[in-house]
Amino acid sequence: MATPGPGNLTKMALALRDEDNQFNLDWKAATQKMGSSPEQAVKELDACWVKADGVEQHEKAFEWALKQSGMPDVPDRSDHWRQVRSGIQTSKGLALFSLARIDEAETALKTARTYVRAGDEAESILDSLEIAILQARA
Repeated sequence: MATPGPGNLTKMALALRDEDNQFNLDWKAATQKMGSSPEQAVKELDACWVKADGVEQHEKAFEWALKQSGMPDVPDRSDHWRQVRSGIQTSKGLALFSLARIDEAETALKTARTYVRAGDEAESILDSLEIAILQARA
């Protein structure tokens, strides 16, 4: 693969910025619908889940291009994407819980849990949600 030139890096950076901005707008819009339209929020959060993968892959390609062009220290954003995935699934779990779709909510929260590390802020949120699920089943 050829080393990307400065013009190509700029184009990649601008395209990635636009894609990331759109993803963030979509995710925010989906979470804002959790209270008023949780069914729609679930659909949009599922779409965000897919979009997150695409944006992350494009970001990795951009990071690779930066390294190939000689930039020595490209920040690793894998932790950011881990948190994004946890946040999407946690939001989805909340929306599903509000729809009384307890089994699906539990599955979403278990998925979210796979992206949480010990000590993450999300850990206590997931603990609370899992307790609510247990209480709903009682």
